[in-house]
Amino acid sequence: MQSQPMPDPDKFAIGAIFKNERPYILEWIAFHRTIGIEKFLIGDNDSTDGSKDLLRLLDLAGIIHYFDFPSEPGVKPQRPCYSKILKVAKNLGIEWVAFIDADEFLMPEAEEMDFFSCIEAAISQPDTGAVAINWAIYGSSGWENRPEGLVLKDFTKRAPLGFSPNLHYKSLVKLEAAIRVPPNPHHFHLENDFKYKNLQGSTLAIHPNFGIGLSNAITSCPLKVNHYVVKSRAEFFDKKSPKGSANSEAISKGKIYFEYHDRNDEADPCSPKRIHETIVEMEEISNQLSFIKSLEKKIRKNIIIENCNRLRGIAEHPYLNGENLPAGFDPLHYLLLNPDVLIAGADPVQHYLEFGKKENRKYQL
Repeated sequence: MQSQPMPDPDKFAIGAIFKNERPYILEWIAFHRTIGIEKFLIGDNDSTDGSKDLLRLLDLAGIIHYFDFPSEPGVKPQRPCYSKILKVAKNLGIEWVAFIDADEFLMPEAEEMDFFSCIEAAISQPDTGAVAINWAIYGSSGWENRPEGLVLKDFTKRAPLGFSPNLHYKSLVKLEAAIRVPPNPHHFHLENDFKYKNLQGSTLAIHPNFGIGLSNAITSCPLKVNHYVVKSRAEFFDKKSPKGSANSEAISKGKIYFEYHDRNDEADPCSPKRIHETIVEMEEISNQLSFIKSLEKKIRKNIIIENCNRLRGIAEHPYLNGENLPAGFDPLHYLLLNPDVLIAGADPVQHYLEFGKKENRKYQL
């Protein structure tokens, strides 16, 4: 079968749903940026720990695309959020989305490899509709309470790669091929012309007993999903256990779950080089967020107070009442959500009509 060229890196994104992940968000984003992934589509599910404010700032900085995804009564949020991510990705021109969680890191086997070199063998085949990437379950590394450092630095021990939960895989999905998210959100239904592949490019063998979401064999080379499933004992019982599963009421995350997954058999630490790169990237992101926060403060002082009437489009504005503006369009909110427009000194209404509408820019906080 003739191979096809690798799509541009900006055609790839990570998609995720978060709930109360505030302490881990910057590290998670920074690490994945260091391996080459630049786009993130994140739905927040009723967080109360400050995650929403951080995600909003990251969105304003252009680092992620964030949307609110509240729970509906009687409906687990993960699958419907994944469906929305597919739609958002298509609107943004993204072609491939890797669906992982906030406690999962896409870890290349070799220090010199990035994400794209790891997946090239699989996605270069034209009939590849999704790539399965197996878990590597990490335990608590003996931590009773949350350590002060990075997840990647502090949790260094994992289960053997042959540990049966590592049969679970997460999916890198080609949007052209995806039909819908089935009951197991680790696996996507594909159009008939497309196939699930492993990282070597072979057709994925589904486990004969457990079915979709688990592979018949574990592939950890050249990429695995480091799954920091329990972290410290305190983090697990204070944070993860009360949340339960984002997909199934049947999955209970209590003492038995912790003890089963708290495997620390083999040392497999993240390399110092990758940790250093992640720290540097976190600092860069933090600097960008500080700029955004100072910019917001300046906007509120100089625009909201001094120019509120003008920015809210007094009757003299020639475009404000035009038919092409969506209901609820707010020039002030448009500038707050699009600081590049503010910096350029552009008129918010004219900019939206000429550019923002086509670019699907936000206009309401």
